[in-house]
Amino acid sequence: MVVLGGKADTVHEARTMLEQVIQNGKALEKMKTFIEAQGGDPASVERPETLVTASSFIEVKADTEGFVHRMDAALIGRAAMVLGAGRATKEDKIDHAVGVELVKKIGDSVKHGETLAVLHTNKDENEAVKDMINRAYEIEEKPASAPSLIYDTIE
Repeated sequence: MVVLGGKADTVHEARTMLEQVIQNGKALEKMKTFIEAQGGDPASVERPETLVTASSFIEVKADTEGFVHRMDAALIGRAAMVLGAGRATKEDKIDHAVGVELVKKIGDSVKHGETLAVLHTNKDENEAVKDMINRAYEIEEKPASAPSLIYDTIE
């Protein structure tokens, strides 16, 4: 992106520039600026213990075994929204302490009863969300390959 944005001529030059701003602290300061601009506390970058946390952590267990072949990101996103991590309407309030922690990923082996995901929740009733997460995971008997995280390198 640094090259595409015209700030560097080569990927090597861009990498050097990026490593420099990470080392000199400018990248961290920019992150704090972004956090503050969105209404967050920039001090939480250096003191993560000040971040809000959910009142409960609920493990979603696999009801089958095999290998994770597919994960329905839209369904996982809706589950997070039901927990309060997102909005169904613009009037809904976001709970910054909640969300879905994905433990198993595509390609991972899964045993019956193993944890697929962990719900970070402030709600008492979470069965519907647990069901959504279970339905979001497609587990099959045959092994699956994890998808590539890097599709191409631009030189």
